[in-house]
Amino acid sequence: MKKRRYNHYRELHLGNHHNEGLQIAYNQSATGNNAVEFKVLELCDADALIDRERAYISALKPEFNHYDAGGGNFVVTDEFREKQRKRLIGKQLRKVGDFVTPWGTFPSSCAASKAIDNLISQPGIWLVCSNPEKIINRVAWAKSRYLQTHFDETVIGKSWKDIGFDLIKTNENQN
Repeated sequence: MKKRRYNHYRELHLGNHHNEGLQIAYNQSATGNNAVEFKVLELCDADALIDRERAYISALKPEFNHYDAGGGNFVVTDEFREKQRKRLIGKQLRKVGDFVTPWGTFPSSCAASKAIDNLISQPGIWLVCSNPEKIINRVAWAKSRYLQTHFDETVIGKSWKDIGFDLIKTNENQN
């Protein structure tokens, strides 16, 4: 339930929720997540989930829920397990390019993070290399172990590219 709630809010925040009406209402709201109510109505076995959800939708007629919602059921296939396994061990499923960092160029953000003993996390490497023009602000400096270890506050106002981060995209992924 936590994961399902998180995924709904994340998709809404990113602006790519599958429920177009819900996304529009969220975007028009001045309060963001407070505009959406996520409530557990009943705990039941996974086998009964779709039927119970449909019964509640029929009875309550909520504005944004639909019969085709499916109750969040997801069949885990061997193919999905293999993709997850590769993702968790740091092997990218697609080559996006080379991650350029001050300590070298790497084929994945995971490899770059490991090379500096996780001083910057894998998602952090991905973020700064894929957005090298982003300006380093005071909050970023204060939160980053890497920046505090290697730079003083004079780095604030510079871009990540200025200090050596970039992403060299492969030909098929250049946008």
